[in-house]
Amino acid sequence: MARRASLPGAAWRGAVGKAEALEALNRLHEAEDAYDQAERLLDSELLAVPWPMEETRCLGRERGARLLVDLLARQKQPERALQAARRARTRVLAALRSTEQIATLRPEDRATWDKAISRYWQERAALDAEMESDWNSQGIS
Repeated sequence: MARRASLPGAAWRGAVGKAEALEALNRLHEAEDAYDQAERLLDSELLAVPWPMEETRCLGRERGARLLVDLLARQKQPERALQAARRARTRVLAALRSTEQIATLRPEDRATWDKAISRYWQERAALDAEMESDWNSQGIS
């Protein structure tokens, strides 16, 4: 449902929730797959998110990676656990690197960047309003 509604974080939250439920049911292989799916969703979502949202979104979504690393470690799969941890750490470092690059732009380049981000947020607000209107017109709250 989240993917159909184009709600960016909802698909990730759904995948992590599914993984947690599968883990609670002791369906560990399926839980691993669901955690992996959540990580792939996060990776692809971050490609479409403009700074500074990228860093915030990345840092706020390490829960799925932590749960996957924990599951793999408990299953005595240290190499896979390390691989999952490295993937998550790489994502965080990439977001921080982007933040640093923006922070060190020359003033005229920073002004261009800020203008583009401002345009993005205006378009995003319009899209969000349109989506909310569509939901409300369908009686969905």
